[in-house]
Amino acid sequence: IVVIIVTTSLFLSLRERQISVAESVREDAMWAVFQTHRESARLIEAIYLAISSPSPERMALITQRFDLVYSRGTLLRGGYFATRFVDADILRLQANATMVTLSAMAELIDPISRDPKAMREALPAILLIAQDIRDQSNRLVIRTNEQLDAQRVEDRETVLGHYNQLATGVAAMTAIFIGIVALQFKQLISLLKTQRQLRHLSIRNTRSANNAKAANEAKSMFLA
Repeated sequence: IVVIIVTTSLFLSLRERQISVAESVREDAMWAVFQTHRESARLIEAIYLAISSPSPERMALITQRFDLVYSRGTLLRGGYFATRFVDADILRLQANATMVTLSAMAELIDPISRDPKAMREALPAILLIAQDIRDQSNRLVIRTNEQLDAQRVEDRETVLGHYNQLATGVAAMTAIFIGIVALQFKQLISLLKTQRQLRHLSIRNTRSANNAKAANEAKSMFLA
């Protein structure tokens, strides 16, 4: 029983740790997607501010916001997102499309980032690309949530299957243990019964020996 309890406890502990690690990876993957979408929305806000008032500070803010969006987007290829959804073709294609759009914006912004006039002229084109990035990242957020929900359902079914297997194994081990105890109890009863029979036989043998001895002594006295 102690072995069964210890084995079950170890299994449950390892399983809980595995689930915790999986949830952590999911959260990190979702964080990368959400951050990309959020920073793209902030980039669009910065572009609108620059269009309304194209000051050098606001132009510089566009570059800073874009750098943040790009840094978050790179996690979609080489971070937890890519690790978690390596087999999810739809998400991988969507993430790649987002990165292609980010690369296109980088090719547009990088050459003119130090030229305020060229930057002002390019603001409408930058805005269109930024809106495209926002829309793509929004679709990526939705599809990632759908994928995570599907994986959670699959994980729950897997965990339920493992628990059923564990319950079956524990029940089988318990049945075997009960069978062994019952067999030993049966053997003990048989041994006690044999010992009683031996004691009774020994008593009868002793009585027979005493009777034979008494008869022998009586015979000797008669002959004498």
